[in-house]
Amino acid sequence: MACPGRYVVGLDISEEAIKKAKQMSSSLPNADNFTFIEADFFSWRPTDLFDLIFDYTFFCAILPEMRSAWAQQIQNFLKPDGELVTLMFPL
Repeated sequence: MACPGRYVVGLDISEEAIKKAKQMSSSLPNADNFTFIEADFFSWRPTDLFDLIFDYTFFCAILPEMRSAWAQQIQNFLKPDGELVTLMFPL
């Protein structure tokens, strides 16, 4: 995903997941195009809006009553013409 002119931000509440992501990306030629942030998705506030958000099964993992808050956060994070791509397991 990351390449010249395109930056990737990874967000996870797990310190261990962030450490692993940094370790795995550090040897890549485009390592400077990655940023990893340890934070709670529901309280985090980005400094910039995103062109694209890729959700890898997070929506499926949260309680159904949290899904409207998830949708609001996604809307808050995306640029007006931004796109959301999700990978979901059948429920």
